[in-house]
Amino acid sequence: MVFANSTDLMVFNDLYQLNKIIQSINQLHNMSAQEIINEINKVKFGLGLMSFTWRPDPYPQSSFNESVLAAIEKNLPNKTFVNGGEFYGADYLNLRYIQSFLETYPEQRENLIISIKGSVDLANLRPLGDRENLNKSIDKVLEFIPDLDIFEIPRIDPTVTLEETITTLNDAVDNGKIKAISVSEVNATTLGKIAQISKHPIAVVEIEFSIFSRDILENGLAAKAGELGIPIVAYSPLSRGLLTGEIKDLSKIPKGDIRLHFDRFKEENFIKNQQIVEFITQAAKEKNVTPAQFSLAWIRYQSGKTIDEIKLPKIIDIPSTSSAKRVQENFSNVVLTDDEFNKVQSFIKNVTVHGVFELINNKPTSKYFFKMAGYSIYLRVIIFSFIIYKLIQDPRELGRQISSYTVSYTPNNPSYRLLTTPPKQKSKIIFTESESSLFATLLIILGLSDYLPYLEDNQDYFDSIVPVRFLLGLGLTLGSYLELVSILSSPLVFWFGVLEILTNGLMLIDV
Repeated sequence: MVFANSTDLMVFNDLYQLNKIIQSINQLHNMSAQEIINEINKVKFGLGLMSFTWRPDPYPQSSFNESVLAAIEKNLPNKTFVNGGEFYGADYLNLRYIQSFLETYPEQRENLIISIKGSVDLANLRPLGDRENLNKSIDKVLEFIPDLDIFEIPRIDPTVTLEETITTLNDAVDNGKIKAISVSEVNATTLGKIAQISKHPIAVVEIEFSIFSRDILENGLAAKAGELGIPIVAYSPLSRGLLTGEIKDLSKIPKGDIRLHFDRFKEENFIKNQQIVEFITQAAKEKNVTPAQFSLAWIRYQSGKTIDEIKLPKIIDIPSTSSAKRVQENFSNVVLTDDEFNKVQSFIKNVTVHGVFELINNKPTSKYFFKMAGYSIYLRVIIFSFIIYKLIQDPRELGRQISSYTVSYTPNNPSYRLLTTPPKQKSKIIFTESESSLFATLLIILGLSDYLPYLEDNQDYFDSIVPVRFLLGLGLTLGSYLELVSILSSPLVFWFGVLEILTNGLMLIDV
């Protein structure tokens, strides 16, 4: 082709480059869910975008752009997985930053896999999984990112069926609104159900995973994801900065910082967990790397491997950052040797991590009975106070009953003979009829609060308790109901209540 002058050549080159960008965007837009997953499996590093905007003093757009560009450069020739949120900042600030970046650097769109969480009731920090709210959220995100790759539900909404949520997301894929769907904060059972319900493959499952938070290796989620071939996106891989070794004083964290609402950032837990930070810091020093690099390398070591008989899928950590300098540090090529990894494993298996990593005031909900925002705690206080009130009538009564293996009985409840013989010494813990009914009713409510979340598959609650809690809740409900209809004697239910309170109390004690 012959050009009359250099200007014509420049115009041709510009049009050629523009055409390439359009072709790349069209190619990306036409990618299927499985093709997205194939690209994700090639990703070396991922980037979390939350910390740029979900803070009292958001970082400037320039820092956002520099960090994303640095991440892209580190991943080339493969794509970079970035994870943002509709609710990560006021007035959709996170989405606005992504939109501005794409408008400024349209040629970089082909180098990104963009995943956005959405559909949340911010007033109550509650997921909205119904069709209307999901579609409203997706449409809002598309206003900022028209060619969205992945839409992610942040949690499972217990007020609607799983089928409604997943079917709605499948429809969004079928209608070309999004290319793939992902889920966050689910357990192994729920992930399996979602995979069965969805006609499109699940792109990723996002969950917390770090040296501090290793639950997925023990609760079956990692194994299930490996079995289904669903990549894991590990959020908070540095435990919100704890594993950088740079947070030495909580008073240095500015007021309004979301981390101060997390249980692990309570003073007593922070102090207790320093032994883990100190171990990682020393191990990193011996390897001549930073604690952050060492901690991220621990996660990457496990990606795609079979460890302790668990076949792990692709794992992408998404440390959130604030500058290109941090990207250079976090996106390093540091690799742990087998000996270094095993040394960490030997240490952490004998160390207790103090403090859960849930928002302190973020309580799970129950669609069948009542919102669980602290109500079960109040019930326990009431029941415990009632127990103390009855025991205080005679402080020696507890020891007397335990030593003689006898229980009290209410004279007007002859059905006790089905369960026990009359005690040699009559117990002084006597329930009146009204006390008996009230106590049994309270225990029924408490029992329901203990086991109904299991039936709902509520991930927040499911992962915070052990199966014995479910069995106790179920037994307490049934036992209390039988007492209420006068089939069991009150004292049996009384001691069942004592057992439930003590067991749950022990579970809550951070040893």
